Amino acid sequence: MNSFFISCPPKTVDLLVREIMPMGINITRETASGLQCEGVLRDAYQVCLQSRIANRVIWQLESAEVNSTD
Repeated sequence: MNSFFISCPPKTVDLLVREIMPMGINITRETASGLQCEGVLRDAYQVCLQSRIANRVIWQLESAEVNSTD
């Protein structure tokens, strides 16, 4: 499973949740600007093709812990 973020216009997150839930995509976190989700590449493509509310689907390639600002 990979992580991806679905961005949306302000105040439309609730509508995006209702649109994404029937697709069977695992939503891990809601924010004011979109949804953090887990799934496979096919799920991300499905959102791109079927969502009318989503602005962007941002695929997380890697994550790392940062211990300082330098």
